[in-house]
Amino acid sequence: MNVLGKGRMGGKWRTVPFHQDTKGIIGEWLLLCRKMIEEARKHGIGAEVPPNLLLYLKAGKVHAWKKSGIDNILARLRKRVEAVYERDMDFSNHTLRRTGGRMLWQAGVKLETIGAILGHENTSTTIDYLGLNLDDMSEGMRKLAQYQNAVICPRNGILRVEPDESGGPKEIWTLDLPVISRALQPG
Repeated sequence: MNVLGKGRMGGKWRTVPFHQDTKGIIGEWLLLCRKMIEEARKHGIGAEVPPNLLLYLKAGKVHAWKKSGIDNILARLRKRVEAVYERDMDFSNHTLRRTGGRMLWQAGVKLETIGAILGHENTSTTIDYLGLNLDDMSEGMRKLAQYQNAVICPRNGILRVEPDESGGPKEIWTLDLPVISRALQPG
């Protein structure tokens, strides 16, 4: 799907893949749009319909949301969410983008891929968007320990390796400091 971002100077176009649910959601939306168009045509034959995806019906006419339309939609959504949770909420399209990026990160998607989906030109912007915190760093260290436990032989601290074509190990790594120390000594 080609999407025009809302950024500075009119935003920029980027191509992003659909989420598996998007096709169904757009299908439902298009049905609602068709109903709005039918309602408008009841009021006036040949009612003009804008070629936009985001439409609304007002005073018997179909209108397209303007550039700030997403902000209006989010303001209405925020009011509904506040009513359900009975507390003030503050979010914007960027909050939703950050949440989407964070969910991709938690699902294990690579940082570069998340940046491409969000339309970032470098990964430092993506990192800022994700809001990485101490929990993320702790999770990273937990994964490292899990990996080490899976690949390092506990008896001798030598990294388990796949054999090469001759049947011998490609490389042998060790975490044993005395072995490393002896290997680094001259002669």
